Amino acid sequence: MKMYPRPEYDPQWSAEQQVAFAQLLRKDYATFVRFFWHVVEPKPLVWNWHIDVICEHLAALHQGTLPAAEGSTEPFANKLYIAIAPGCAKSSLTSVFYDAWKWLDDPGQRCLAASHDLPLVIRDNVKCRRIVESEAYGQTLQLLAVLGLQPWTMARDQNQKQYFENTRAGFRQCTTVGSGGTGKRGDSLVIDDPLKILDLIHASAQRQTELLLEVQSWYTDVFASRLNDLATGKQVLIMQRIHEDDLVGFLSKDPSWHGLVLPMQYDPEIADPDDPRTEPGEPLFPAKFPADVLERQKRTMTPGQWSAQYLQRPIPTTGGLLKADWFKRRYKYVAGHYSDNRFLPQMRRLVVSFDCANKARKLNDPTVAMLLGEDAQGTLYLLDIRRERYEYADLEFHAPKWIADWKPHHILIEDAANGTALLSKLQRTGFKPVGIVPHQDKHVRMSNQTPWCSAGQLLLPDDGCPWLPDFLFEALKFPQVKHDDQVDALSQALAWFTDNPIGTRGTYAFSTPQGVTVQDEQGKPTSLQPQNALEGSINAQTLADAQLKDLQSQVARLMRRSPAP
Repeated sequence: MKMYPRPEYDPQWSAEQQVAFAQLLRKDYATFVRFFWHVVEPKPLVWNWHIDVICEHLAALHQGTLPAAEGSTEPFANKLYIAIAPGCAKSSLTSVFYDAWKWLDDPGQRCLAASHDLPLVIRDNVKCRRIVESEAYGQTLQLLAVLGLQPWTMARDQNQKQYFENTRAGFRQCTTVGSGGTGKRGDSLVIDDPLKILDLIHASAQRQTELLLEVQSWYTDVFASRLNDLATGKQVLIMQRIHEDDLVGFLSKDPSWHGLVLPMQYDPEIADPDDPRTEPGEPLFPAKFPADVLERQKRTMTPGQWSAQYLQRPIPTTGGLLKADWFKRRYKYVAGHYSDNRFLPQMRRLVVSFDCANKARKLNDPTVAMLLGEDAQGTLYLLDIRRERYEYADLEFHAPKWIADWKPHHILIEDAANGTALLSKLQRTGFKPVGIVPHQDKHVRMSNQTPWCSAGQLLLPDDGCPWLPDFLFEALKFPQVKHDDQVDALSQALAWFTDNPIGTRGTYAFSTPQGVTVQDEQGKPTSLQPQNALEGSINAQTLADAQLKDLQSQVARLMRRSPAP
């Protein structure tokens, strides 16, 4: 584990060099943190790029240069929220070092700090005071006095754990979320983890809603009003996400807030522009949380908890077009190939649905291959998902491997973008894919297939499935979601099952080990088609012929029943 050394300071420096170093501490927050870390933390500092990014954002907020969020009418933002997993120095950076650093520049700054737990917020208040009272900090103030900054000290009559002042009228006071107010006003507000996670996890759905609303009301009705200047006062919120309607979710709708989201594993869909990672799943803090440690931690949590607290993507609890209650029926997930899962029934049909992206860029939807199975009763099972950002050459290489691994009976590919090229490639190499040309927008296509979900006829795996959180996040937020590739693949597959029911005369009959039979109106087999898409499948023309024959039969029956004119 790489330790980051303290910035070098040599007592033998000339007076000018010492003053220059003090000025560096005053101007550069990251250097200040590194230099004073030993004052409050016994273990050596483990540095990482995310600490630099957080320090830069906090410094820009203090200096009035933090860019405003998209949609804001102001050029710069006075409010900053940071979503980051636990264990990444979030409290130290916002509640311990930050105000001590600001006092080097403006000792008259007044801060009100809040958290869900009083002992925790007092702990950080005491650490901040310890920095200010340290010998190194006092020497820094003396050196800055050479530049004309008036020296100051701690106020002896106002020096408590919850509240302390300096002789320039600056102060720091801590309180708890939900309290009735401090009676004081500040130039800045800091909120660190406003809600206790266990309280939310163990609460009923109704109580969860109440807890979230209580925090929102406390912020809007009490805490936000404690600024000396509502127009220019600074606000910081730092927390791990715990729910889609937590305080970050609530405030992120306001364009006056600048957001910094740092998931523990890289997610290009929500990546901050300052995030240097490029590979999906890349750890945020590998020196402290390498991939194997994260995997062990993930196994101790539910997908919802992991997605919210560590990936900063809380799964919606209700849903948008698709409702969470529709997916309560689950099958037991077993790691490995779906065919090895003894808890699954035998599948009479397997369908893979491709939704192919245009490019592999971060802003584009990924390419998705989704495998669905149908049991003897017609219930569908979402069995597997492959989701990658591939250029076409990579997709052309991997798609046949996925198909060979899954052995589906039918292959569906949206006939657009790279899907058109993939159709041609698979057809030339012996596969029989069906090209699907969508004629309606995404929302309508998914809306048409919601009866499968609302009736509980689409079963998802249980919480042990690694790809489930990403699927649920997208499905339950649709259509208000940045990427909808999985929803597109799903609606395409469900539409195919809707149009190709087994057991309906004139279309498909129950599949046999030899293949799928097509029946006439009397229920007699008229043809036998191979069942495996590797050898051939019922193509679009066969389907069209069967559907036309069925329609002709219905018309003939109606004519026989009609009275003569």
